[in-house]
Amino acid sequence: MSELTAVDAYLAGFSGEARAALDELRALLREAVPGASETMSYGIPTLDLHGRHVLHFAGFARHVGLYPTPSGITAFDAELARYARAKGSVRFPLGEPLPAELIRRIAAFRVAEVEAESAVRRRPERSAVERTKVPTPGAAAARSPDARPPRRARHPMPGDVRAALAAEGLSDTYDARPPHQRNDYLGWIAAAKREATRAKRLRQMLDELADGRIYMGMTWRAGGDGG
Repeated sequence: MSELTAVDAYLAGFSGEARAALDELRALLREAVPGASETMSYGIPTLDLHGRHVLHFAGFARHVGLYPTPSGITAFDAELARYARAKGSVRFPLGEPLPAELIRRIAAFRVAEVEAESAVRRRPERSAVERTKVPTPGAAAARSPDARPPRRARHPMPGDVRAALAAEGLSDTYDARPPHQRNDYLGWIAAAKREATRAKRLRQMLDELADGRIYMGMTWRAGGDGG
């Protein structure tokens, strides 16, 4: 008999309609995301592809939840209109058939997003010739002490961070923070060189957002100077 996984252990905590719905949802997602690995993230079952979260799912007393990140909800907003949903999640009530075909299409949409993100990350570095190319006079001037400093880089929102915010009900709280705070959080998380460090930084951001009075370990209050 195969060894039980962490996801199996999670599902074992449910019975009746909830367990049946979770088993069906799990099978649908595994079929729709071939090659994905199953793991537990933020305390709920998660499908990963190329080291990135595709989507999450979870069980509750009266419904099962699907967490395809905000983009996965927005792309199918009209078709999900009859279900209770938040910025990055949707609830499927127990006792009703799961919308299998819709779930497959949502999963396929997220796979396409993750594939695109992974392709960007896999772009080859500049060649040795490009790295040693003599800079033009204009480029040298741009680096001179008198040149205007570059604007702060804007960091994209990774899919797993969106999913984490949605899973913990913090999406609106995050959006309410000043733009520079949101950007700094994303840049700080992205700069982590190890996955464990990245996870720790993501956890700190979530905890600070939930607290509402902290930013990067410093006391902060809404309506103040923005930290």
